[in-house]
Amino acid sequence: MFGDLLCELVQIPGPSGFESRVTARLKELIQPYVDEVRIDKIGNLIARKKGSEGKRSLAIAAHTDEVSLVVVKVDDFVWFDRVGFIDFHSLPSMPVLILGAERDIPGVVSASSAHFEKGGDTKMWIDVGDRQKYITPGDPIVFNLKPHWLDDNKTILASHAIDDRIGCAALVEIARQLPKRPRHDIYLV
Repeated sequence: MFGDLLCELVQIPGPSGFESRVTARLKELIQPYVDEVRIDKIGNLIARKKGSEGKRSLAIAAHTDEVSLVVVKVDDFVWFDRVGFIDFHSLPSMPVLILGAERDIPGVVSASSAHFEKGGDTKMWIDVGDRQKYITPGDPIVFNLKPHWLDDNKTILASHAIDDRIGCAALVEIARQLPKRPRHDIYLV
């Protein structure tokens, strides 16, 4: 169950500043197990299970965003920069998903051959076919990879966005296992 939940959560796009799809799903998952849940004006999910005494509280937190890219220029191709630490060497041929205002656009990171570049510097861009009209500078870009189980028991998941969707899955599991009325207030954030 936990593994299936984690596998679901890593597949929801949630780049920094654009985590609303992830928090909306978390709200659906946690709501049946808590007394109140809300998403504040900057996108934080805050769930509360009321305690019987209410004198103290405990907050358990995770983050929903993932390392990503961002569109900086659009012409025949999509030019991008990193958001968070991403090794440029790992990007060529990487499938990506650009979260456009109208729709999500799949693409692939392309690179010039280092043999033809001065000093061995490789230029990179994203090829989206003929869908450039749906993309604008500032649009977030996430990796468009399918997660894979590395064992038959579904205990080892290879995927992007593990950090910190595993923490988000843990919040849901904690909500499910909380007693009907804990001694103190529990916040899941």
